[in-house]
Amino acid sequence: MSFGPVTISTLESMDIQAPGAPGLAAQQVSNSRGEFTLTPPTTDADGSPLTGLTFGQAVVIQADAETAELFRNDFEGALQFNGAQVFEVDLEDGEPVTREFAIAEPGRPYSILARVADHSRGQ
Repeated sequence: MSFGPVTISTLESMDIQAPGAPGLAAQQVSNSRGEFTLTPPTTDADGSPLTGLTFGQAVVIQADAETAELFRNDFEGALQFNGAQVFEVDLEDGEPVTREFAIAEPGRPYSILARVADHSRGQ
């Protein structure tokens, strides 16, 4: 029996999703594109419902997880990353939002960073 090429997927995990942090999932759709889904958080640090989040930003960078981690506390820096693909999305009622991004070099790692806010675009 003959098999095709081996595929690798890496999942980062943590004990819990930090309160106020959006959920984020990504997949490769073809050799030239991928997609990510941003899901607004639903609970605050005290467990109370979190509502009113109306705006999200995501940035896709061609970088491994270790490099992306350098931007966890410097989202503005990630926006300036060479070749960054920046997305601004309107959020409604906690519904997930999916967007496609370009894969310029198949076989290279891509990382997505995302954040959400309770203000509209441009503020």
